Amino acid sequence: MQDRSALWIILPLLVLFPIAFAAIWVAVTALISVTGGWRALARRYAGTPSTVWDRVGGGSGMFSRGFLPTNYNGVLNVTAGPEGVGLSLWGLFRAGSEPLLIPWDEISSAGSDHFLGLIPRFWFVTLEPRVTISIIGRAGRMLARHWDEVQDRAALAPAGR
Repeated sequence: MQDRSALWIILPLLVLFPIAFAAIWVAVTALISVTGGWRALARRYAGTPSTVWDRVGGGSGMFSRGFLPTNYNGVLNVTAGPEGVGLSLWGLFRAGSEPLLIPWDEISSAGSDHFLGLIPRFWFVTLEPRVTISIIGRAGRMLARHWDEVQDRAALAPAGR
């Protein structure tokens, strides 16, 4: 009799735990997308590039919309193309974070340096909403190179174009 009552307790827990874990996971990843600014950016910049010049998977970066930055370590897919910067997250971390396509001309300021003097970093600020995005490592180096190319092309373009 004792064994049966323990079974009635254990079986529901075995079923409920994965459901509760998944619900908490989705809620936390969605909350992270709100605090860092990803969700606000998606309202204006949702999309994926139609042409890709370069791509880095497993990138790392930080989104900051104010006092509470959000880190995405090793889960960012970063692309650069003629339309702008493409950002997306690995599937497990995507809840509330649809892919972004931030046009080059929607970047109000940008720069590159080395985080802690060692790791390449490219940072930029979007026009509206104002979110500072820092991408480090190979993805940061790749974006810095393409940003420079886009700026050089813009400087050579005839006025009014």
